[in-house]
Amino acid sequence: MAELPVQDAAIVAHPGMGKTQDFEYQVAGHPGVQVVEGNEMILKPLNEREQLFYEKAQQQPEFKSFIPVYYGTLQRSNGSQDDSTGFICLENLTHGFEQPCVIDLKIGHRIYDIDASPEKQARMEAKAERTTSKSMGVTITGMKLFGQPAVDRDWCRDLKEEDFSKAILQFFSAAEANVSTKFRDYLVWQFMVEVAEYLETIEEMEVRMYASSLLFIYDASKEKYERLFAADGEARLNSKRADSDDDQEIADDCLLDMKAIDFAHSHWMPGQGPDENYISGLKRLIEFVADGVFYSELNAFFEKELGEDGYSGCEVRVTPTRTEIIIRATKTQDVLGVNGRRIRMLTSIVQKRFNFPEGTVELYAERVAVRGLCAVAQCESLKFKLNTGTAVRRAAYSVVRNVMESGAKGCEVIISGKLRAARAKSMKFSEGFMLHSGNPAKEHIDFAVRHVEMKQGVLGIKVKIMLDSDPTGRLGPKAPLPDIVTILSNDGKDEVTTDVPVSESKIPANEAAEAPAAEAPAAAVEAH
Repeated sequence: MAELPVQDAAIVAHPGMGKTQDFEYQVAGHPGVQVVEGNEMILKPLNEREQLFYEKAQQQPEFKSFIPVYYGTLQRSNGSQDDSTGFICLENLTHGFEQPCVIDLKIGHRIYDIDASPEKQARMEAKAERTTSKSMGVTITGMKLFGQPAVDRDWCRDLKEEDFSKAILQFFSAAEANVSTKFRDYLVWQFMVEVAEYLETIEEMEVRMYASSLLFIYDASKEKYERLFAADGEARLNSKRADSDDDQEIADDCLLDMKAIDFAHSHWMPGQGPDENYISGLKRLIEFVADGVFYSELNAFFEKELGEDGYSGCEVRVTPTRTEIIIRATKTQDVLGVNGRRIRMLTSIVQKRFNFPEGTVELYAERVAVRGLCAVAQCESLKFKLNTGTAVRRAAYSVVRNVMESGAKGCEVIISGKLRAARAKSMKFSEGFMLHSGNPAKEHIDFAVRHVEMKQGVLGIKVKIMLDSDPTGRLGPKAPLPDIVTILSNDGKDEVTTDVPVSESKIPANEAAEAPAAEAPAAAVEAH
């Protein structure tokens, strides 16, 4: 689709234009975005400030390559010539993707415009405080993986800073599940490269971009991935971002794309210098994605090296002088080794693998509090049982029994693959109470996934453990389940219980005292 000249950008819709429908991959922002039949163009409700920003952006070749193709504006009649609705016509960034996965990242610590009223400023400040915008300068406002519903927006708002890196890696999980870990690593690396290139461009621009977003898309199609790899293994993975001289047509062989979107609160500010608020958010985004990659690679390394020692996860603590890595395992003595030799060997490997300066990284081993309440430990135990020839049912039920005897509220084990015959199937073993949705499911459920290489093929195992609340936070989350009701006694006094019936007078005490005195004269007269 050729780009329309900006001076002729006003278009009037006509009956032959084609039908429109709601845009499936709108994961954030105000509703109303529609996609035109043919899937190449979207219609976004007209905002004059955003229209002006797009039109001026056409004169900035470097910046123009990082935004969707702008086709102009369109007026659609609502039945009469005087009643029409305006739209901005933009490139549909998902066009050409077979299995698109989309994430929307809002950039900047400040998310209100320069002309916002004091009331709106206060409202936006409160919103930024609730999300990661204020502390990090970036927040996830929407995410959708192919074949799955978009994530709940409350999940995005409630996301904490310490979970941000894991949430970014969760977005790339479809690439690992559908294609390979190599493809996931490529996408994450390319994501950082694209953001870094965009940052270099923004640092030279004199703009103010409030509540603007970055949209990152990748294709999770395994067939397309295999088509784009040569026989010798050299990748021909191309970004859709085209050169500034062409009209940015969609490349049919693309697997990923990144664009800046949402400019309803953006301004060109000549002479005012670069937007430090926006730049700070981009830098923090790169840092957190890099941290996520580091944690993912570190965790994969420990899973391979310490899987048989009950490895159950790790925690990274960064201090001004060194980086401390706490390894959680059920067999801490095996992790430490004889006279601490193994932990020193692991420290040396981590230091060289991740280019830490000499003496700036330290590894520690920490015993898991209760092995039966650790999903990773139970997953590794089940993996070991299957590898040693234990029957599937016996292995699964032993894990479920061990978890329930350790004090869990519920347990669920799923084993998938070619279990006994040539046809693959899935078997589920569960006991107790298990939540599957809502915020409590995120706080009270510990789960782990592993893959077991068997003679008949690869088996997938998943263990979910429903933890009870623990005020100390040692055996479970401190917060109780929302449906737990505690009845307190009135005024702090204990209720009196009795085994025999009793009667209680409902007459107030002062009236009960006056009643005998009033009846006495009448009784005296009757006796007289």
